[in-house]
Amino acid sequence: MKPKVLYRILLVLVMLVLFALGLCFIGVALNFITADTVNAIAALPYASAINGWITAGVGLLLCLIAIVLIIGFNRRAPKNQAPASAVISQNEMGISSITLAAIDDMVKRHCATANGNVKKCDSRIAVVENKLKIDLRVVIAEEANIPETTEALRTSLIDYIQTITGIQVSDVSILVSTEPEKKAEA
Repeated sequence: MKPKVLYRILLVLVMLVLFALGLCFIGVALNFITADTVNAIAALPYASAINGWITAGVGLLLCLIAIVLIIGFNRRAPKNQAPASAVISQNEMGISSITLAAIDDMVKRHCATANGNVKKCDSRIAVVENKLKIDLRVVIAEEANIPETTEALRTSLIDYIQTITGIQVSDVSILVSTEPEKKAEA
């Protein structure tokens, strides 16, 4: 999360105050600042009403800065949402894009028609560094050879999507699953 400029400025101010306070403590510990000096500074707010108001104002300002910093740095950044589309081509005249939902439909149609051993296919599409990442969860026929079926599906799907959309496919992950058992009706 990159903080806003206001929060950075306030943070610098608080850090400067804490740095000065730290130097004062070091000075007291090493006897550079005497007890008489500390007593004189501590007695200033009690010397007159105006000094008391100034001290209260400085304290209030520091509390407000602390609250603003706590709220500002604890705000949740909006989640980085995956792009809803992928760029097909781009030139000085404009951009051609395709929605991830359209690519998802293409993937599901291809899984259903490309290989007779795939009984069911669920997919998730993501764009990573201007390339498509496709995650499949498939149910295949019981008698099918799993390594051959998944490899054939992977290569045919990559060729199909790259040919149709022109977008490079970086990864196709396939998880072979079983169909959920249907509950028997009583």
